[in-house]
Amino acid sequence: MSRKNRRNKRVKNARAMSQYKINTLLKPAPAAQPDATATTATAQRLDVVPFAPLAVHTKPVAVQVAEAERATKQTVLHLPVDSLHLRDYQRTTDQKRAERIAANFDVAKLGMLVVSERDGKFHLLDGAHRASALKILKYSHTLCIILHDLTYEQEAEYFRTQRDNTRSLSQFSLFKAGIEAGDPMCIAIRDAAKKYGFEIRASSKDFKSISAIHALKTVATIYGYDVLDTTLRLIRETWDGLKDATKREYIVGLADFVSRFGDPNFAANMRSKSIHVIWQEYLGYPTYYSRASTDPAMRKAFCKAIMTQFNKGLRGNKRLHMEDN
Repeated sequence: MSRKNRRNKRVKNARAMSQYKINTLLKPAPAAQPDATATTATAQRLDVVPFAPLAVHTKPVAVQVAEAERATKQTVLHLPVDSLHLRDYQRTTDQKRAERIAANFDVAKLGMLVVSERDGKFHLLDGAHRASALKILKYSHTLCIILHDLTYEQEAEYFRTQRDNTRSLSQFSLFKAGIEAGDPMCIAIRDAAKKYGFEIRASSKDFKSISAIHALKTVATIYGYDVLDTTLRLIRETWDGLKDATKREYIVGLADFVSRFGDPNFAANMRSKSIHVIWQEYLGYPTYYSRASTDPAMRKAFCKAIMTQFNKGLRGNKRLHMEDN
């Protein structure tokens, strides 16, 4: 038998065996008669709100086979909010944070709380502030993922490491989602950037790519869209092609400059001056270096560095002066 024929025979046999397993696993089992006494007792113990079971999907078959062979040991049930307990390893619940969640409550963003069933009680592992918000809003029950057979020490370890396999959304991901959701600020920032040939991206590969999204939001929030527009225009007219000019410090520092002085023939005066000299001037203010773009001291320090370079070569009333405010 040739190698090709032997391979075809193996494939045919494998397919036949897979189909046999699928037919066996998907064969309906005889319906078991529920124990009415046990069901009632469980419902009373959990005080469960009845809800329809999830629909069973028949496709894809491969997923069904995998789930039938191995399933996680947890359940999902509606539990009374008042039955959820906090343990010593939990952080203290911030009541103001719970009130903010309640004030902006969206059931679609609630998710499911995670609890551990131990010693006949439900110990809250994830969702303390959401649970407090639900109490404020007078919700009696909430949907929970229930973990079983955990010791107290294992619960504490779960609480400590529960975020190890998660990653916060990046500013770029949030910005893209904001565009799709029709967020006015995200759309205004995108349009202003596009107007001057910039593109909002996850990383700054060149001058035209701006990744300092939080800085752009800071400018729009604190100074307004007109200042944002002027800032991007001056960056384009003054430092066209220089990648560092779209760093967060230059964006918020120039925005602070524009908010104080407007556009005093900025591009014509600054085009011949080195952008790196401004940076070195800024580094002379170690108290403000590397602070967040939302810090007014940082923005003022970079504005001062820009102003110092702007004033070089100017005399008299053409020089700019910054008030200490």
